[in-house]
Amino acid sequence: MFAVPNVNMREIKLSNVLVATSKLRLGHFSYDERRELELMVASAKGDERNLIMDLQVLFYRALSYGIGRHFCYWRGLVLENEGQELEAKLDFDKARRCGIYIPARSWEMSSGQVLK
Repeated sequence: MFAVPNVNMREIKLSNVLVATSKLRLGHFSYDERRELELMVASAKGDERNLIMDLQVLFYRALSYGIGRHFCYWRGLVLENEGQELEAKLDFDKARRCGIYIPARSWEMSSGQVLK
């Protein structure tokens, strides 16, 4: 997963998942577009899904340096989409502690869990 400047996004062919991760990482999205981008990441399949699931593990030590915080967010999105809410919350909480804004999920609020 990598970040591509907006100006270059029109020049190269990327999968929807790569476009979404790039926009989410760089903050190049509107309020209304966020959920659409999250759904693109959440529905990743095959090699892209496997990479999203592995990135946080591969870069675990880098989190202490502020590197890889989006990896927690993306993995949380996949886990949430797969109905693994407890595991998703753990990843969302890691990302939130690293400074990533993730809107509260309805299932977080309905379960009475306190958001950090």
